[in-house]
Amino acid sequence: TAAWLGEQVPQKGKVIMLGMDGLRTALLNEGFTLVEDPFEAEFAVAGINFNLVYEDVARIALAVRNGARFVGTNIDPTYPSERGQIPGTGSIIAMWEAATSVKPEIVGKPYPGMYELAMHRVHSQPAETMMVGDRYDTDIIGATELGLVTTGVLTGISSRAVFEAGTPPPDFILSGLPALLALFQQADRD
Repeated sequence: TAAWLGEQVPQKGKVIMLGMDGLRTALLNEGFTLVEDPFEAEFAVAGINFNLVYEDVARIALAVRNGARFVGTNIDPTYPSERGQIPGTGSIIAMWEAATSVKPEIVGKPYPGMYELAMHRVHSQPAETMMVGDRYDTDIIGATELGLVTTGVLTGISSRAVFEAGTPPPDFILSGLPALLALFQQADRD
């Protein structure tokens, strides 16, 4: 999200954000100035935050209502945890949409920005790029729309039945990353 926004806005600017340390660090590394005052923010960037408090929600809503460009990291409605599926970034973003009547620009899956940025960085084309994901409705859909090779892994959200029922289904459905690595190793030997 930070790299995408950095390419979109070369002059950088003031960002109010809700997210974890990784997002904070990435925005700072891209040259953005982080602010707490919602009336100073030019951008409101929203990601997952496992320490969410109401005041954080209010500050982002105020910034968006004050005209800050609203950017979300992804729309995953849930997040897999050892306790089961808990609210994800998409659930949090939906709260701001309801509070502000503003839809954010989504950088992450299933939208093309993240995939295009990644391919640009590694000088790759869609047909030679693989998206590996555990969620059909974001990981696989977004990659399929751009023509990437897709692999659904059964380590998180979507079941084999969900992947198989997808239109189109992923190119591969595997138990997890070790199975994918084994396929790569086999292909390398062949």
